[in-house]
Amino acid sequence: MFELVVLGSGTAIPHKDRFAAGYALRINNKYLLFDPSAGTIHRAAKQGIALKDISHIFFTHLHPDHTGDLVPLLFALKNPDIGSGIFINIFGPEGFGDFFNRLKDIYGHWIDVSEKAEVSEIPSKGLSAEQWGVQWGSVLHSGNSIGYRVTHKADRKVWGYSGDTDYCEGIVKLVGNADAAVLECSFPDELKSEGHLTPSLCGKIAREGNVRHLVLSHFYPQCDGVDIIAQCRKEYEGKITLATDYCRISI
Repeated sequence: MFELVVLGSGTAIPHKDRFAAGYALRINNKYLLFDPSAGTIHRAAKQGIALKDISHIFFTHLHPDHTGDLVPLLFALKNPDIGSGIFINIFGPEGFGDFFNRLKDIYGHWIDVSEKAEVSEIPSKGLSAEQWGVQWGSVLHSGNSIGYRVTHKADRKVWGYSGDTDYCEGIVKLVGNADAAVLECSFPDELKSEGHLTPSLCGKIAREGNVRHLVLSHFYPQCDGVDIIAQCRKEYEGKITLATDYCRISI
């Protein structure tokens, strides 16, 4: 089982149909969680994903709409009624350690849960577990933004994730020959914003990276009513999915 569950396909801007970022990647009977924004762990529970099912959490950068559930998650783990057998490894980019230490200065012992979670910066060589491997690379957004590449070891399938980024060589490399890749698609082509992608840029990345299935997500409200697929088709002829909250995609 290698499956993506989209827990948030929107942004920090309130939207009636889209929560901010949150992605759960199922690998057999465990989940890796990416960029949980505010409320993601509750949305995960709605999809049958309990905290005991999550082994690792990965952050791409430190903006509030991508880290908003870190403190609520740690506070939840502090509760004595949360149950036993939970331990979550939490990783982020360079500067994540200092970011967490500053949060501890504010919240103190309420987020000190070393018996249930470990928070650290991701190693330069990535991570390798029995069933999967994670690599990362720098992307063009904030100073320390990264994207991820996850390989399912049993069948060698690959999932890529941009986080927030502009077009850059780093993201093309991360999604190279991926079976599925989630790229942020913040604004339509005519409203290009620095540090973010548009549909045609997503298509360009997918084409250059030979992505088999392109999943577009992280839509600002300006994308509503726009033919996003048509704009993406200027560059990419492969399979395209427009992410919606709670959609499931087999990889």
